[in-house]
Amino acid sequence: MHQLVQVYTRLTATDTSFRVKETVNAQISRFSAWIAERRKQIEKNRKWRAEEDRLARGGDERFIARSKERADEAKKEDEEERRAIQLTEFLVGQRKDYISRFLDPTWENCSDICHLLSLPFDGFIAKCLCINDHNINLGNHHNIFYYSVEHCCYLYSQEFDDVMRIVSHVDLFSAVRSFVLSFALTDSYSYSYEDVLEVIIGDRTTEVLHFLCEFLSTPRDWSCIDPSGASAVIVIAAGSPPQFPPDLDLSPIIAHIARRRSGWNWGEVNDTLIAYLVRCEISALSERVGVHEFLQNCVDRDSRDKYGFPYDASEETRHAARTLLDQHRALFNPPCPPSRHSASINDAEDIHVPWLFDQSPDVPDSNSDQSHSSHDVPSTSEPGDPPETHTPPVDMPLPLAANIRLPSEDHELIDMSAPSEPGT
Repeated sequence: MHQLVQVYTRLTATDTSFRVKETVNAQISRFSAWIAERRKQIEKNRKWRAEEDRLARGGDERFIARSKERADEAKKEDEEERRAIQLTEFLVGQRKDYISRFLDPTWENCSDICHLLSLPFDGFIAKCLCINDHNINLGNHHNIFYYSVEHCCYLYSQEFDDVMRIVSHVDLFSAVRSFVLSFALTDSYSYSYEDVLEVIIGDRTTEVLHFLCEFLSTPRDWSCIDPSGASAVIVIAAGSPPQFPPDLDLSPIIAHIARRRSGWNWGEVNDTLIAYLVRCEISALSERVGVHEFLQNCVDRDSRDKYGFPYDASEETRHAARTLLDQHRALFNPPCPPSRHSASINDAEDIHVPWLFDQSPDVPDSNSDQSHSSHDVPSTSEPGDPPETHTPPVDMPLPLAANIRLPSEDHELIDMSAPSEPGT
């Protein structure tokens, strides 16, 4: 390792030619590819050894005889892992930039880290801007992302062309996902982030809005993801003044924002989405429940963020939200569906018999002492006389609930006529 340090230091010295440095980076890239392939092979070997160990424990003489050989193979591969990690740590330690110190090599990620280190620095920064979209943990993603953005912010104020050179290496949708998925953005949120994001999005605003609708509709655990990133993407992609594709349904975005409000840029995203809603046909949107929640949030003056600060909104936006709620009251508050009781009444429901229509859907228990309370039964008796129950005329057809079965439906009719006299 000491010799490797000396060779690497000499090859990457400031007076070394650009071609030599590119050769070193090419070798690092080859090492990265070799680790990836070797890791797959080692994982496969471990599965085979585990199976052979199982057969050896079962008494298979062939695999019992290979026990020492398997142990030696495992020891050799463990040593390969250790040395690959050690070499990756060495390469990380030779970096002069502030971002690389937050990379943490492991056997699972050293191939990806070496790939990053083999890139030109502009490409390295571009990949770090997308770090939150990376499936493998490469270290402290928050700090890698934060300092990559800060590096671009610095260049933005000094050498704009340098920023554009970095952006030329950025995968747009991966960067958008990375900004949206920034975990602790509110702990270090800076409006300069928006400057970098605006450069990344450029004139591809329509693509970003379509992509964001799909991405925010994907089921995932959003509870640990700060909403400021998604809000910033929406505001920037919509532009100022906001412009929207005529055929785009933004209600999935609106529903997401309504349920995950950002205290940092709620006012801006509020104005942007209200501008969209006043122009679109709300009844044609797919997420009308989310739109209703969003409009209610807009007019709510009492809700506060997790730090206790009220959510900011202009009076003009509040008024527009209240107007939309009033205009679409029937859409947001549809009539209640018929109850089970009313749906069970048969076609004769236009005949009003109070004591029948006021009972519950279930048939009263015949053993109950109080199937109807006394104040529900009209009485024609004089004071002091026993109460008489008012009965409807016998020739009046009574409506029956559809769920009350007639005797003939599940019982035989009983002959109640008087028995004939003997001998007749």
